[in-house]
Amino acid sequence: MIAKVLSANTADRWATKEGERQGITPDGETKRRILGEEIVKGIRFPLMSQTEFVAVVYDTAILSWKETGDMMKYYSNVLKSPLPFSQDSRKVFRVNRFDKHQKPGTNWNYSLGLPDIVCFSVSKPITLFGIQHFGSSGGRYTVSTEVKDKATDFTLTKRSGTYASEKDENNNYYGFDVLFDKPVCLEANKKYKLGSLLNGPVSWSGKDGRISVEAEGVQFTFISTGEESNGTSRAGGNLALSLGVESLLTVREKNIGREYRDWNIAMAAEVNWQTKLPTLVGRTAFIFNNELLSDVKFVVPMSSEESKTTKVIPAHKFELPISSPLFFAMFYGQTAKTKCKDSIELLDCDYEGLFVLFRFFYSDEVTLSGSNVMQVMYLANKYMVPSLAEKCTEHLRDNLTAANVLSILPHAQNFEDKDLEDRCWKREALNVKEVELFKAVDRWATKEGDRQGITPDGETKRRILGEEIVKGIRFPLMSQTEFATVVYDTAILSRRETSDKIKYYKNVLKTPLPFSQGARKREVLRVKEVELFKAVDRWAIKEGERQRITPDGNTKRRRILGEEIVKAIRFPLMSQKEFATVVYDTAILSQKETGDMIKYYSNVLKSPLPFLQGARKEFPRFRVSRFNNYSEPYIIWKYNEGLPDIVHFSVNKPIKLLGVQHFGSPGGSKYTVSTEVKITATNFTVVKRSGTFTSEKDENNCYYGFDVLFDKPVCLEANYQYKLESLIKGPASWYGSCGRACVRADGVQFTLSSIENEVNRTSVKSGQFPAFIFN
Repeated sequence: MIAKVLSANTADRWATKEGERQGITPDGETKRRILGEEIVKGIRFPLMSQTEFVAVVYDTAILSWKETGDMMKYYSNVLKSPLPFSQDSRKVFRVNRFDKHQKPGTNWNYSLGLPDIVCFSVSKPITLFGIQHFGSSGGRYTVSTEVKDKATDFTLTKRSGTYASEKDENNNYYGFDVLFDKPVCLEANKKYKLGSLLNGPVSWSGKDGRISVEAEGVQFTFISTGEESNGTSRAGGNLALSLGVESLLTVREKNIGREYRDWNIAMAAEVNWQTKLPTLVGRTAFIFNNELLSDVKFVVPMSSEESKTTKVIPAHKFELPISSPLFFAMFYGQTAKTKCKDSIELLDCDYEGLFVLFRFFYSDEVTLSGSNVMQVMYLANKYMVPSLAEKCTEHLRDNLTAANVLSILPHAQNFEDKDLEDRCWKREALNVKEVELFKAVDRWATKEGDRQGITPDGETKRRILGEEIVKGIRFPLMSQTEFATVVYDTAILSRRETSDKIKYYKNVLKTPLPFSQGARKREVLRVKEVELFKAVDRWAIKEGERQRITPDGNTKRRRILGEEIVKAIRFPLMSQKEFATVVYDTAILSQKETGDMIKYYSNVLKSPLPFLQGARKEFPRFRVSRFNNYSEPYIIWKYNEGLPDIVHFSVNKPIKLLGVQHFGSPGGSKYTVSTEVKITATNFTVVKRSGTFTSEKDENNCYYGFDVLFDKPVCLEANYQYKLESLIKGPASWYGSCGRACVRADGVQFTLSSIENEVNRTSVKSGQFPAFIFN
């Protein structure tokens, strides 16, 4: 690793000296020209740590803006395209799952025509190249190998062919490698099903299989399927080795539906394909989006933006009516025509929405996202599929944010979903100034009017919005300047309402305003800084298009947003992954600001950032207490042995952890504390805070304690295991007892665990850390 950093450093120094010798200003572009592309591309930047890259390479400017951005995304695990630099250490690895190997015997033959199957998961994203199979001396095998997503039974990759068995180079058995036509990217902690249908002589087999095996930091966990198969399981059988390479490509781009059809059509060409699908669900899912047996086709626009481009989804007149009364009426009802058309054109939906609807009909599986949920919800209501409509509503409830609440609200009202509408307006209030809320509402009404082909004047926009939305905006919370510059000219308010507002500002209003004046008292919607930036960027793009300006980074910043808005976004509150994925490519920040942010994430920044770093004060803080009882200081809870107090925990949804309350003692006692939160699996420290703290009586309880607040909130992900660890020096303290394994506050559940005799005896049941502080 050091050699890679030195080679970059040496190349930079030589290019600088050579530039000076030639009388050339040694900037990044010049040094790159002096070095030549071959030398630059020959440096293995991915083998450097992020800190090394930022400290040594970044400021040289030898790499282009895109190359630097790709490296940052590489370190943030969000890179979706290959790096242009060599990564030789990424070699293909093999992981062997059996401790013992058995010579061919009658116990492992392939005469029954059943596949060998085993399920597995990996601890990190990998690229799987293939699977080694057991064979026999001189044996030839015809094999069809598949890797499927276990939850959906969707085939990720398939390879068929005839293979000659050879002696393994490193073991005493015979076998052969089935390598896929192209590597398949597997995600971490997701279950996959590996199946192979073999035809050939009796083979070697494995025994004493391990549940978990590890190679190059990647852990494979194997489980048996419980399905009818040729006997392969976690403990024994075929499928000896997995061939993979650790990868950063955790997301695989898919052309919706194509992979289903490629595999289905290929399989349909085989004789007796039905015998290879043992369940009714599997056979029904198999004919989804398949020309096989299809007697009707649906022609739909590719998307709302590409209405002229259409795609065809093959379907079956018998299958659709089983799930939808509307399709039943269309094909078999009294109003159905004698002969329904074989090709039906639908103009009110797009390809992805109808594809998701039909997939639900055929397989009971549904994958919802922000891009398709509205369309699917519309189709589910149109075709009278309440179970799917409920899934859509549930998805919207779970993913309600400030960035999408205004687009979800009209749909909730249109479908008369009072619970979802209530969540939009009442359960959580928008954490934005009232004038910004009005701007967003006005922009949406304008767009909706354009979509409907209606002139978007004030009266029309008010009709589109509805009285409830208009009356829900708290105009009295705006300043007179905001009202005059933003609201007045929209003409959404009536003459009487506008007149009353003017009188209100002049303190001469004698009648009550029809708008609420109180501040929004409900819990604020927890808007992540990255979501705020996305909304700002989207608005800048639209505004640029309206002004017919090329919406590049500089234009969006200088001519549309302005410095005040950009500097108000708290970029340091974003995670590195969020910054690399969302902010970097917009180029709204200058190269220096971007460089400072990269150095900030790498802990090598030496100058202050131009952006605020503190958590927004309007965000409420919540405390979750984990003990039922508290005991006064006693000799059993002391800190003179130099051992840390530790407890493990997870949360059921993403939160920002602000800090942790510690027990103390009366009399203004002081404690020197070093507190860390680590990822349990890797022991990586996500945040650390050290200092001296004074103990005070807790405002709401009988005990004494102090809050250890982190310098900046730390984002914790849902269902990850974290370790809270504090090394404390000071007098004996209060302590808790009768601790609960699960505690909940504000809809967030903390699940706690501990390891017996782990250091200073803090556990789930007793000890330190009376409360977690979060928002």
